[in-house]
Amino acid sequence: MFGQAFTLFRFAVFSFARHHPSFFGKAAVNAVPIAGLPALLLKRACKVLLHEISHVLGLDHCIYFHCVMNGVNSQREDDAAPLFLCDS
Repeated sequence: MFGQAFTLFRFAVFSFARHHPSFFGKAAVNAVPIAGLPALLLKRACKVLLHEISHVLGLDHCIYFHCVMNGVNSQREDDAAPLFLCDS
């Protein structure tokens, strides 16, 4: 799980575990330069936090545009998602 929001209770949870390349094994760790790791973790965390906070504030998943409110099912999809909300 990247994050989960409970809109009824205005509550969300988030985990850093899946954002670190070591979660996916040694090959994934070797694919990320050590110098770029803090920036990668921060970008991934910001995306998920923005997504889950938006759910807490009442926004649903976006199916019309490419934005941070699209649902994601993998780290690859999450990395491809932009860090902004759309107009919908």
